[in-house]
Amino acid sequence: MALEKGGLQDPVTVGDEVRLTTKGESTAGLREGQTLTLRDLIVAMMLPSGNDAARTVARYIAEKDSGCKLSAQKSIDYFAGLMNAKASKLGAKKSHFTNPHGLHDPGHYTTAGDMALLSRKAMKNKVFSSIVSEPKQAVAGSAGSLTYVNRNQLLQEESEFYVQGVNGVKTGFTDEAGYCLVSSATLNGKKFIGVVLHSSSGGVYTDTRSLLQYAKNR
Repeated sequence: MALEKGGLQDPVTVGDEVRLTTKGESTAGLREGQTLTLRDLIVAMMLPSGNDAARTVARYIAEKDSGCKLSAQKSIDYFAGLMNAKASKLGAKKSHFTNPHGLHDPGHYTTAGDMALLSRKAMKNKVFSSIVSEPKQAVAGSAGSLTYVNRNQLLQEESEFYVQGVNGVKTGFTDEAGYCLVSSATLNGKKFIGVVLHSSSGGVYTDTRSLLQYAKNR
């Protein structure tokens, strides 16, 4: 939604939405008042799983799309509405989103099939696919430069879980959902999407490797 409705070089100033924190959540270290481009905020959201970046992106897009200034919570609700409309249009009929970051909420749910469907669509966007394939990325903002490291260990050559050919997509974790990973890879010239949900910290990678190996050999 951010890539469709915003400009990559749009300057975005972090607001009080970064205060809507949950104890122990992953962040990109954003601070209220600093300014980054929309692309760099998407990097901060996708590589280190910055929930703060997700909230800032959601607020910027919600206000731009609605043409109104919105409170932090109202902007999140508005953006979730955009997500739900898009998911439904794409055929993800068993998903419902209440926030832009995936933290637990009874009304926020999806399936492995829907995640695969949405990820396959997202990977067709060249900017999105280039971002999620990066092992790390330096970004420059008004508060200085930062380097974000991708949490997807399948992409990190020094990791025991590294798989050549993997080019995305996104890790996730909550106590309720466990360790989750949507992966993308090009193997033997063919493109694959793998989804593992409710796994363990290591199992999410070994299970994904097994899935990709199975797909590669078929």
